[in-house]
Amino acid sequence: MGASLEHLSILKNLVNKKFAPILLLPLLIHIVGLAANGLVLYALDLGSSVYDVAMISIVGSTMELAILLPTGFLSDRYGRKKMLLISQLLLVIGDSIRLMASKPWHLLAASFFGMGGVSETLSLVAAIVGDLAVEPRERASVTNTVYFCSALGMVVGPTVASMLLLYVKIKTLFYISFFARLGFVFYILFIIKEPEQIKAEKISYKKSLVNLIRNRNMLAAISVQIFLFAMFSMENTYVPVLARSNFFLSDSQIVSLRSVRNLASLLFRLFSNEIFNRIRYKRLIILLFSVSSPTMFAIPFSPNYEQLLALYFVWGFCFGGLYLLSGVVTSLVSDRSNRGAAFALNSFSSASGNLSSIIIAPIADAMGVSFVFNIGAMLPIIPILLVYKLMAGNEPIG
Repeated sequence: MGASLEHLSILKNLVNKKFAPILLLPLLIHIVGLAANGLVLYALDLGSSVYDVAMISIVGSTMELAILLPTGFLSDRYGRKKMLLISQLLLVIGDSIRLMASKPWHLLAASFFGMGGVSETLSLVAAIVGDLAVEPRERASVTNTVYFCSALGMVVGPTVASMLLLYVKIKTLFYISFFARLGFVFYILFIIKEPEQIKAEKISYKKSLVNLIRNRNMLAAISVQIFLFAMFSMENTYVPVLARSNFFLSDSQIVSLRSVRNLASLLFRLFSNEIFNRIRYKRLIILLFSVSSPTMFAIPFSPNYEQLLALYFVWGFCFGGLYLLSGVVTSLVSDRSNRGAAFALNSFSSASGNLSSIIIAPIADAMGVSFVFNIGAMLPIIPILLVYKLMAGNEPIG
């Protein structure tokens, strides 16, 4: 019954005229950025070393922070739509450079304009629907729908990319992404409307921002994001290298792993209401991190494609759950005066986790790619301890 109600809640939000246009954005951004699924393979084709691949990821994550933080914080004062457009126009420049790339450093240069734009879009969309929602229950429901749409896009994007790679070269994906990004910009420009309350007043948010940072539940959400995306960065960067050099999988098979991961993430979000009713947020976060640890450890020991798919499904379920929980907690502890800043901090944490590549890259170069997953298996211990110490044991969180 709980799962059925959750499905109805998601469907209700998707057909609601107030939410529907903005809820399409988390789905569309993954389709727009489908070329990102082949970025590591594209870099390898251009002659990049493992270290070069890591540097492209590091610069992209750093610039994602440089774009995300000001757009998120300034959206509280100057409006969500304007900041969303600015972030996407910067990404158009990066996409155009990737189209002309013929050497690894060209991809590195493109990374200075951001990566796929998912974090920026998701944080601003979550802030917009939080502004539009009237009650905390509605806010939690529509935030879940945002992450559900994002998870659906995370399945569709890699699946389409995987199917296309059976017929076209990787570079063709970057042409598709470039023109899709232009269409995405026009959609935002002409379809998305600024929430009325943001247009109506210029918000003074310094005091509420301080209160937000002092909130123990917000600190717990930040710690979840940092360590979750440190693990995600390891998987996202080094599994394609491992799969091509050690497991000898095809490009289509490598990209399809992401589809399975994202499908599992989607399933968690689809049944999240049922799961949340049975297990409290704090206990669930600890449980999901506990399962993700041995999963990461087992990846290098599973050269069989089917076994790797099974591990990716488990990892995707854990990733999707932890990502959603962090977003829901962020939405519940914030208010209109600091919601843009709250989701900027949330996404800042995920980008900070991605920056772990700075430390991991020389280790992978010296110790080998497989050793990276030993580190990934130990990382969950830290957020488990932090969440146990910081997070409230009972809901509602606020």
